Formats: sequence, structure tokens, C-alpha cells
Amino acid sequence: MLQIESGTATPIEDKTLLIGCRENLDLSSAEGCLPVSTLHAFIFPIDGQWYIRDLGSRTGTMLNGKPIHQEKA
Repeated sequence: MLQIESGTATPIEDKTLLIGCRENLDLSSAEGCLPVSTLHAFIFPIDGQWYIRDLGSRTGTMLNGKPIHQEKA
């Protein structure tokens, strides 16, 4: 499960997820975009492990309260 701040939890299945402010993304924050960038982060699997990568967002990406660039989730 993925939960952004106090938002609704989203199940992560066997696919990649693009997170950002655009409406057509897997996880979009189109309503009230700040502090989410247009293309903010990418969640992807490698060998059965999930990773999250910041896509150069202006506010950065945090995982469990820690700023990250790319990290095993």
C-alpha cells in the first residue's frame, strides 16, 4: 500500500506508478497540486523489491520522513 501524507491508501500491484500533478498519471494530485510537481516521483519494481525515485521535483520526495533521491520502499 502507498499512502501520501494523510491521503487515501492506494494498493500497489505489479506495475510502475507515476506520481504527480497531471491528471493522467497513476497517482495524481491534480486538485491542489502544491507541493507536488507535475512529474514528481516514480515507483517501480526490480527483482521483487519496490523502489521510489524522485524525478527532480522542486520540493523533493520523502520516504518515512526521510528525503530521498532513490530508495527501496
